[in-house]
Amino acid sequence: MAIRINKPKRGGGLGRFITFIVVIGIILASAYALFFAPTPAFDYIASPELQRNRQLSTFNLDPEEIISREDFRALRRFDVNLGQASFGKENPLTP
Repeated sequence: MAIRINKPKRGGGLGRFITFIVVIGIILASAYALFFAPTPAFDYIASPELQRNRQLSTFNLDPEEIISREDFRALRRFDVNLGQASFGKENPLTP
């Protein structure tokens, strides 16, 4: 019986070339999308909740109008005296 040693085949040149071209194409398309493609406007990608939040952020509050309302004047203030407490030493570095 003879011992036969097969050399590994170096074929597949066309498959490797196509794979290489596809990988390079993906890298170039990703770089274009990341650096050069125009960004979509906020209106196209924003959900209705975000658009409502944008409207609320431009809401104008007039303090004089709020203070002069009867509902605001009907509010009562509840003061709670917590007293004074001293915790620890004045200088924590002294022995």
